[in-house]
Amino acid sequence: MTAGPNRCQLLIHLGTTELPVFDMTLLALMINRALHRQNSSLVVLTVSPAYAGLSLSTNQVASDADARVMTEAIWKRFGPTNAPNMSVGLPTSTSYLRIIGVPLLHGGIPITIEDVKTALDAHPFTRLTPPAWPPRIMRESKASTSCSIYFDIQDSKSGKTARDILGCNCIMIHGVAATITAAEVC
Repeated sequence: MTAGPNRCQLLIHLGTTELPVFDMTLLALMINRALHRQNSSLVVLTVSPAYAGLSLSTNQVASDADARVMTEAIWKRFGPTNAPNMSVGLPTSTSYLRIIGVPLLHGGIPITIEDVKTALDAHPFTRLTPPAWPPRIMRESKASTSCSIYFDIQDSKSGKTARDILGCNCIMIHGVAATITAAEVC
């Protein structure tokens, strides 16, 4: 969602079908003041109508904290009548990850999706960013006693969450240390 050199887009859905009348420059100023009060380096460059909501062009990708500050500032401006179901859409992408070296059987019982979810919930980074869809277990080969587990996460456009997970890439599944790697996308 790039909006030109060194610019990022943010979509604000107000939850209404009609956009209220307002001064876009004043709204950008209000948001920037709120960001400045929180010591954020994010700056809203422009505000324009888009998709029955707003498109904000910013100098960099907004963090979750920035999104909360902007949400509060916009909520103060529009209130529950003009923004009943407001949401801020940060630029996102999907990161594809793979866990390798996982035993297919534990005590003679095949590994299950629930086993994988329990392990992901215990990992310091994947518990904060659960898989976007249920993980998939794939046996390495017909004769193999191990499997790979594929899981996808919703991530920032820069892939920061995936990098954090890959930086702490050991995960315990049934007492075995397995490795999280980037999955190849075909």
